[in-house]
Amino acid sequence: MDIKVTLFDGSYHTVDSDEMSFKLAAAQCFRRGFSEAKPCLLEPIYDIEVTVPEEFMGDVMGDISSRRGKISGMDSDGHFQIIKAQVPLAEYTNIHPT
Repeated sequence: MDIKVTLFDGSYHTVDSDEMSFKLAAAQCFRRGFSEAKPCLLEPIYDIEVTVPEEFMGDVMGDISSRRGKISGMDSDGHFQIIKAQVPLAEYTNIHPT
């Protein structure tokens, strides 16, 4: 997020220096610096609660896990189970109730 690059020093040679050379050098420097910074992907994570009958709890937990979700807890409410989890937004938008 919010990357700023400052060039402190450079040299110019009438034979070897042209606009394309400087662009290629800048791209290589950015690539190297970016990889050494160890970037990570940030994505929105939703906290969800799913109320499900006890007999379907395993199927629902498996579906959440297959969507890169992390189960954070479970509660009981009579014959129902309440599953608490965190799911990435990209996976959450693909959930279709049946």
